[in-house]
Amino acid sequence: MTTEVHDEDGPTDTDPGLPTARWTGDRERVVAGLGLAALLAVAGATALRTLYNLPFDPVPVSPSSRSVAGAAMLAVLTVTLVGLVLSTGRRTVRVGLLFAAVFGVLPAFDAAATLPGAVGVTGGASLALLGTVGVPDSYRAFRRFAVAAGFVAGVAVSLAAATGLVDVGLRQTGSLLVVAAILGTGIRVQRDRLAAAVGVLVLVATLALTGANPYVAGSALLVAFAVVGVPHLLVAAAVGVCAAVGTAAVRRGEYATATGAGLLVVAGMPATFPRALAVLLGAALVLLPAGALAPGTDRGRSETEVAP
Repeated sequence: MTTEVHDEDGPTDTDPGLPTARWTGDRERVVAGLGLAALLAVAGATALRTLYNLPFDPVPVSPSSRSVAGAAMLAVLTVTLVGLVLSTGRRTVRVGLLFAAVFGVLPAFDAAATLPGAVGVTGGASLALLGTVGVPDSYRAFRRFAVAAGFVAGVAVSLAAATGLVDVGLRQTGSLLVVAAILGTGIRVQRDRLAAAVGVLVLVATLALTGANPYVAGSALLVAFAVVGVPHLLVAAAVGVCAAVGTAAVRRGEYATATGAGLLVVAGMPATFPRALAVLLGAALVLLPAGALAPGTDRGRSETEVAP
């Protein structure tokens, strides 16, 4: 039997028959733990890719270790998405993330699944993000909808260009859309001045690092993060915004949101299916209300408490 619960973000349903009903502890901790596992896997794969492609005496990184790290990253992301599917009672999130997880992993086993994979991941992202945010009925809701739409459009264009469905030149457009959406997540900082200050410091530090050796920075952004045609200033601003969002989230005790911000930093652009899943997961953790991912903990919380 399914019991439906209504909150400020819309109806959710909890099914006592789901495996998660037997879990002990706080569901928000489960979501945060899943996000942290994904963050570590993506960060590890990105670090190895960066070290392998440094444009000077390379750090010894064997191709086999990179392959293992890439496979582990995809596996952890898939398991994390499935874990969120099992933990949430929001139908749009459940179906959207399940579509993304299934279709995002298929091309790793069969190249013929590239087109269905791109369509499935994009459709899943649309349902999970836009379907859950819903039609905006206020300025605050419109801001969140616009940022979610930016992520969906960025994933769609980047995957389509990378897989040859559209002109490869549109990869730059996809990168710009994703970076713009990341900048838009700054709405989650709200009025936290300390977090804003941290973001500014990270922005300045990132600009200093990229300016000190622009060739190395450009190579790392292209090869390790698949960033194409985006000015270093915008990239640094995106990193600063993620640092601010993560800091503000930790100060509010919203650790899942903090892991999502970290994912958006290390995932890079969604030019491959694993990266697209990482960007989608990061966007979901940052943008969606806690009640959408872990409804059992937020039934009594208001929109202003759980959403930007």
